[in-house]
Amino acid sequence: ICICTSRGYTVRLDKAEALLLESAEEPLRELALVETPNCRTMEEVAEFLGFSPEHAIKTLAYYSENGTILALVRGDHEVNELKLKNVLRVKSLRMAGKAEVEGIGSTPGYIGPVGMADVIVVADNTVMKMFNTECGANRQGYHYINVNPGRDFVPSVTADIRSVGKDEPCLKCKGKVEAVNGNKVGFVSKFSKQYYEALNLNYIAENGREQPVVAGCCGLDLGNIAAAVVNQKHDKDGIIWPLAIAPFQAVIIPVNIADEQQQSIAFIVYEQLRENGIDCVIDDRLDRPGVKFKYADLIGYPLRITIGAKALQENKLECKIRRSGETSYIGIDNCIADILELLRNLRD
Repeated sequence: ICICTSRGYTVRLDKAEALLLESAEEPLRELALVETPNCRTMEEVAEFLGFSPEHAIKTLAYYSENGTILALVRGDHEVNELKLKNVLRVKSLRMAGKAEVEGIGSTPGYIGPVGMADVIVVADNTVMKMFNTECGANRQGYHYINVNPGRDFVPSVTADIRSVGKDEPCLKCKGKVEAVNGNKVGFVSKFSKQYYEALNLNYIAENGREQPVVAGCCGLDLGNIAAAVVNQKHDKDGIIWPLAIAPFQAVIIPVNIADEQQQSIAFIVYEQLRENGIDCVIDDRLDRPGVKFKYADLIGYPLRITIGAKALQENKLECKIRRSGETSYIGIDNCIADILELLRNLRD
């Protein structure tokens, strides 16, 4: 069933939604206006009227270049603004202000779809399957009860505009949905039609006719990849770089850079590691050792090599693995081979 509106949108109702009035599990009751003093949020209204949020319609007002838009979802659901933006094909979308809400004949905290004939109303698919429900009455201190979509209001568009909730069943495997943090590390984009036409890029389809080539591009953002790694690999002291993408694989810290022996050994180790393909750096600042150690942890070098007077007395160097905090002492005579072995183990 398709119903055209004055705004040029088309309401799309599938068969199950069109037969809502016939398939309701209980008789459809008469629409009624009830007073709900000092009840603005969904939780306050639900408690006052004695129903659960999933039984009510939540109405949110947005504003775009096409004017004010009402988005309807079930009371326990949330609007996915990206989905809503794509459904409406608008460039900008933001929450409507008080003046904009009042401009469509409503009031903040009591917005609803009933009587909104000249406003773009987008209803989530789940809303169209509700009956004898509740919503705002566009009047201070009042709500409607026994609201039935299709009878008491007809949306401009019905579509999937809600966010998936935690523990909802997957449509394919029926397992529970688990929400995790994600990071954008790349992009995929489609070239515009004008691009193909300007270059006259066509191909011969199976039917023998010329068709424009459809192409696009993709890429990885190195900055976003680094940010994603830092988001996942860190602790209270700083970054924990994986060896594969660490800016430097090791840092060499002479405890006292003014000590000629420590300085000499530090540069010898540095040069030999570089000759073996290891990216490393020397912290040759005059700061205290504790400051250098803090900076090493903050920056997140996978391996810290410390050259100090106490260890040198035993002809050894101190090596500390950033991700585990494990510390070991290696002999200076065979230190390069031992350091390379430590780094190889960090690749696992």
